[in-house]
Amino acid sequence: MKILYICTPKRCRSIVSEAILNKIALNVIETSSDGRHPVGEVHPYSLTFHVHKRYSIIGFHIQPFTDNQ
Repeated sequence: MKILYICTPKRCRSIVSEAILNKIALNVIETSSDGRHPVGEVHPYSLTFHVHKRYSIIGFHIQPFTDNQ
């Protein structure tokens, strides 16, 4: 199963959602997140959340959503 999270700036919510599901799905669900208008950087509070909760964001990257996905 694949899940794509889409967020307008892709700074926080979609990244947090992707990290949470990656941790609890144990590689059963493939997740990714894209932004309609990505701003190019992750929100600092999002990074703090990931560190505090020990969610991995290794391999995450900012990418725009296209209708072809």
